[in-house]
Amino acid sequence: MKRTNTRLRVFITAFALCVVALWLTPVGLTVDRAVDRAVDHPTIPQAKADQSAQQDPEVEVPFEFNGVRWSSKRAFVENGYCATKLPELEEEIEKTAYKSNLRGSSMLASEETVPGNIVVNVYVHVINRGAGLANGDIPDQMIFDQMTVLNDAFSGASGGAPTRFSFQLVSIDRTTNADWYTASLGSQHEAAMKSALRVGGSADLNFYTNNPSGGLLEWSTFPNRYDSSPIDDGIVVLYGTLPGNSSATAPYNLGATAVHSVGHWLGLFHTFQGGCTSQNDLVADTAQERNPAYGCPQGRDSCPNRPGLDPIHNFMDFTDDACKSEFTQGQAERMVAQWQNYRTTLPVVAISPGSLNFEALVDSAPPPAQELNITNTGGGTLDWSAFIATDVFWLTATPASGTAPSTASVSVNHAGLTAGTYSTSLVISGTGTFNPPVEIPVTLKVIDNLLTNGGFEGTSSPWQMSGAVFYSPSGGIPHGGSGYVYLGARNEVTGRIAQRITIPAGISPSLSFWLNVTSDERTRTAIRDLMRVEVRNDFGRVTETLATFSNLDATVPGNYTQRNFDLSKFSGQTIWIQFSCNTNPTLLTAFRIDDVVVK
Repeated sequence: MKRTNTRLRVFITAFALCVVALWLTPVGLTVDRAVDRAVDHPTIPQAKADQSAQQDPEVEVPFEFNGVRWSSKRAFVENGYCATKLPELEEEIEKTAYKSNLRGSSMLASEETVPGNIVVNVYVHVINRGAGLANGDIPDQMIFDQMTVLNDAFSGASGGAPTRFSFQLVSIDRTTNADWYTASLGSQHEAAMKSALRVGGSADLNFYTNNPSGGLLEWSTFPNRYDSSPIDDGIVVLYGTLPGNSSATAPYNLGATAVHSVGHWLGLFHTFQGGCTSQNDLVADTAQERNPAYGCPQGRDSCPNRPGLDPIHNFMDFTDDACKSEFTQGQAERMVAQWQNYRTTLPVVAISPGSLNFEALVDSAPPPAQELNITNTGGGTLDWSAFIATDVFWLTATPASGTAPSTASVSVNHAGLTAGTYSTSLVISGTGTFNPPVEIPVTLKVIDNLLTNGGFEGTSSPWQMSGAVFYSPSGGIPHGGSGYVYLGARNEVTGRIAQRITIPAGISPSLSFWLNVTSDERTRTAIRDLMRVEVRNDFGRVTETLATFSNLDATVPGNYTQRNFDLSKFSGQTIWIQFSCNTNPTLLTAFRIDDVVVK
């Protein structure tokens, strides 16, 4: 009973501290204090196999780290691992979606938009309280080793998916200041330290090492907070977590803490951020995780109703350094998207829409021009130019260059082109941009007939027929080819044949077909049998009757006459072209139709 009460007090205390930390922490800092769950991770190159072989992390036994004794390892993880204040998932979804819309791409932007490696300049600020490692004055070699761990992790050398990021050490400075040495998250000493030491811009990593009070391992700023708090930007890491430190900081002394912190700096959430929800950490290929893992528990599955085991080997979980080894492809893509959205200082070419499609009819006026919106979602000024292959004479962009944001009018001229589909790319490039030239696929479909199988060759499909409509695939009396249809030819019947088409906006098409009427009726004045040419909607209602023919139009079999009707009023609409008939109970009349064309 006494043991149960102790656990309850630890849980309540941890929960209260977490709530207070979230309330007090400035927006934009990621707080990695979380409930730990143990899962097994492959080791990073410096790790030894025996470091993963620990006692069961779920057992509540005292845990000592960096000279501080905790009631359990769980208590340490819940209160000391990471103090990064992450944005709310809903806020991040909204902001990233907004940026992605400007860019004309998905939330997880493809790495294909980034040419080669993204090299991040790193400025290390060593804060100490005096000379010697025990006072935080870490030697250069430990910093060099940390850079190796960073580059191995982000290149995929330690396992997992490679990312586009590499890290280049630019400088190391050292400051002896007892207040900064123990500066904690959100304190005046942290603010003073960063105000005095921070260098560079949004794309530069400022890496502070000290011995923060409160038992913290690290904290970081999230990329979407840079614009509102540029001086605050960077990561703060317990100096004892750099590779090569003493056993006093084990099992967090192999350099994975800084990798975790840089992951936040590049926009990654914890793998357990959304628990077992479908959105989880906004990365599709990290398995859902109910709460953080600690130690290195093999086979942990905290969301049994979701696919996959917990991602205990992921750098964004809370497991031991020797257990961490990987990022996923989805995380690699998210970091690139976050970099493009928030950290690059170079112009970024963003185009909307992502493709252009035109339809034109043979021997008709060109279709309307379409607008291409060109924006800069990065920094600086974007001067752009449009390139079209010289042999693509039918495509034009006006203007052909400009400064973003701007709009180009893209038009086609299909004069001289035969029916078919023509494809090319309109390429928009900029000077000194972060991303390579953007190719916009352009398709021009030149149509000789908006109707399909207007000659009724081989089949009557896709025409829809009902009642007294008959298909003759061969023989009989066609106008051209071998197939045709005829309506009527029976007493006291009705019939209908129709096909649905979409008329592109901005064109003025016409309907033409060949008609041959034959009849046994002898009258020259009385209408006995009728055929109507109609336009109807999807609900079956006739919206316009274009013409009516009857037994009075009869002629000899095979004497076809072409009929033409203007359909320009239906431009931009989806309609049905329909032929319908009614016959009387006396003599027979047949209405033969062939070679129906809308163009």
